[in-house]
Amino acid sequence: MKKSLGRIFLIFLLLTSSLLAKELATYELSADKSSAYVKEAIEITFKAYQKDHSHVMFFFLEPKKSSDYKIEFLTKEIDDHSYHNSSAVFKFVLFPLKNGTIQVDFDFVVKTASDKAVAKAYVEDHDDSVGIDLHATHISIRPLRLQIKPLQHDVDIVGDFTLQSKIDTTTIDQYGSVNLHYFFRGTGYAKLERILPKIDDVTTFFDINTVRNHLTNKGYAIQKEFIYAFSAKKDFDIPKVTLKAFSPTKRAYYTLQAPSYHIKVKKIDPSTLLDSVESPNEEPLISFELLKELFIYIVIFVLGYFTAMLKNSRFDFKNKKREFKDIKSTQTPKELVMLLIGKYSQNQELTSYIDELERMIQNKDTKGFEKVKKEVLKRLESL
Repeated sequence: MKKSLGRIFLIFLLLTSSLLAKELATYELSADKSSAYVKEAIEITFKAYQKDHSHVMFFFLEPKKSSDYKIEFLTKEIDDHSYHNSSAVFKFVLFPLKNGTIQVDFDFVVKTASDKAVAKAYVEDHDDSVGIDLHATHISIRPLRLQIKPLQHDVDIVGDFTLQSKIDTTTIDQYGSVNLHYFFRGTGYAKLERILPKIDDVTTFFDINTVRNHLTNKGYAIQKEFIYAFSAKKDFDIPKVTLKAFSPTKRAYYTLQAPSYHIKVKKIDPSTLLDSVESPNEEPLISFELLKELFIYIVIFVLGYFTAMLKNSRFDFKNKKREFKDIKSTQTPKELVMLLIGKYSQNQELTSYIDELERMIQNKDTKGFEKVKKEVLKRLESL
């Protein structure tokens, strides 16, 4: 009889501990869509709520890696509603890489600390780093299951994109070059590292200028410039570019194209050359023009040195205040976002402001525009 009572008491303790652990925190796991196409962006939201209000609480969430999908962290928002009453919202963007049912798992950890431990860390954290004494609890969560539909055709990209090309000339001589730029823009999932294949008997220079590439809840917002320069001794053709694509928003397949180009290479008359070998005409070793340019460079260098020395002076500060007149003159979010993308897109620090302005445009909400503009100016003046 005593053994039976002991077992019952032990079971009671285990059940009580289990219930208390469950009440440490609760969560909600959801996705903006339960069914999607391969490589279509899926926004996943995880909300955690503090239930045990006796301690300070912190939430940590990590998605488990899988070959079935690619998942990227988007945002985390923490809200302290009241004393010992916290919540957090995690957002991720998932790109399924295979069709069928996929399972998305997460590691959810709740860390708690007493008020005494927090106070001790703040008081003693001077020269020697004193961390907060945290107690970690792993909470099991149900995996998220998603139904992924296959694509009916092989595609290069998934999303809504555009492709344009611009060439400077189609006629060169044997020492000239052709400059060709491809402009790729849009939102979705695209792993484009090269536009053109290798062209036989043509010397090719290639580079990528990534103007913009950041994660949104609809996928990657991409703006890339593929830069090519070609030179050859005889006529050649630049092939047509064709990219197969699928738009999940329109549920439609489409094709992006850029035209082919025939490049004519004019041969130089040997009689105009200094030697029988095709090479540029020789010039004097030292010329007045060269000395003049050298003098100008030295003057520019000296002026630049003294300008750098005065950079933090009051004179330079006043000049800084007079900069960015184009930004100050903007009146709407659309004007400012077009200006930032067109003129200041090389500054990656402005990406968050561009996103906020685009949100204002989409929601037709201009509240906070002046605040964003001031923050943009402050950021630029600090660079």
